[in-house]
Amino acid sequence: KNMRAIYNAPEITHPQNVKDFMGFGPSKRSAAKTRIGDLDLAEKEVFHYLLDFGDDWWHRIRVEGITEVPGKAKFVNLIKSVGSSPAQYPDYDEEDDA
Repeated sequence: KNMRAIYNAPEITHPQNVKDFMGFGPSKRSAAKTRIGDLDLAEKEVFHYLLDFGDDWWHRIRVEGITEVPGKAKFVNLIKSVGSSPAQYPDYDEEDDA
């Protein structure tokens, strides 16, 4: 998908970002009130996740399978990760010394 498709997709965001400050734009859902099971995703469907607004760390996630779990157990099982993960909060002081 291109970035336009990602930006045009329904947005689930931080609760403080749900209301557009100007009252324009598409409605957004609160990440605090939305569970992944609420998204009606299908197997093999892809969704995108933005981890860090400052660094724009986008993640492309594909649903490999959906299994109903009896009871109230709630979990996600990571099947595969591609590439190495960068440090979330690098020590910037060390970079300044280099």
